[in-house]
Amino acid sequence: MRYFKYNYKRMFMPFVFLTIIGIVSYVLPILLNDVDSYIRGSSQIMVLIGYLVIVAIFIPIYEFAPLKSIRGADLYYSLPLDKKRLYLQFYLKGLIEIISSYIVVYILGFLGIVVKGYQLDLIYYIPLFFLLLVGVSLYYTFNVFIFSKANKTIDGIIFIILYMILPLLLYLLYAKISLELFKADVSFMSLDAVMPTGMISFPGDFFALLIEKRSYNNYFDSSWGFIVMWYVISIGVGALMLFYPKAHKPEKVQSKSDSWFGYRVLIPLFLFTMTVTLTELSDYIGVYLILVFSFLLIAYIGYVIYERKFKISIKSLLVLLTTTLLGILVAGILSM
Repeated sequence: MRYFKYNYKRMFMPFVFLTIIGIVSYVLPILLNDVDSYIRGSSQIMVLIGYLVIVAIFIPIYEFAPLKSIRGADLYYSLPLDKKRLYLQFYLKGLIEIISSYIVVYILGFLGIVVKGYQLDLIYYIPLFFLLLVGVSLYYTFNVFIFSKANKTIDGIIFIILYMILPLLLYLLYAKISLELFKADVSFMSLDAVMPTGMISFPGDFFALLIEKRSYNNYFDSSWGFIVMWYVISIGVGALMLFYPKAHKPEKVQSKSDSWFGYRVLIPLFLFTMTVTLTELSDYIGVYLILVFSFLLIAYIGYVIYERKFKISIKSLLVLLTTTLLGILVAGILSM
């Protein structure tokens, strides 16, 4: 706790920065807009969602980036703290910054709505507050885990971005296989719930309709299962990172990020899912093959970033070619 108390002053500037961004992007438009002309989107929930997603991405990078440099790792791992306590201190520091700034921004925005007299159903702001609080906290936890799997800051940023997209591609792959191969009825849902950012955006989308006194579509009902799934995953990986930090080895800092949660799995998965699911972009085999070549080129660039050399290993090249051929084969079967 001494280290935590010593660093409490370092929480002030990130808190101020996040709060100012929230006020400028969320609170000021509420105060400055004309109530009479402020129709759909009047609750500014979409802006608040965007703000929280950015915050939940920025803070893990800001707080944990020092552990991705040799100098920072030498400094922090030399402290009289075991890795479990060290990671817990970093994690709690970032979480406090996010929660405190969110509370201030949310309350100011709500007061602005009341003062301006917007014709909204204000009662729904209460459950929305708590769901967004849970969502941003768990998405932050998820991103901390993903960032911790990288040995370099840039790799951690790339991992976070890729994990925003991959679940959506996997869901589209599942839907395509179910429809084309098994002729199963796939119930459509809010696609943002499929992504980890859905822990923030989905409750926001849902309650924005209720706040504006509009009805919601039925597909919202089936999407809550995905949100609960992301809650469980985030809690699980957060506990794994904080209480079993043996995988975080100081000697690996600035080396190749070879975690199974990183490039080793992400690149083949992206290549396969895009090769299969994006066949819908063209009905012509020639255009499709051009798209596949483009995916292959992007995957090759991914391996260049992963291995930090243009001449990638034979193993990586074989994975690229095998994944591409498998994707073309599955796409061909599904299109029959």
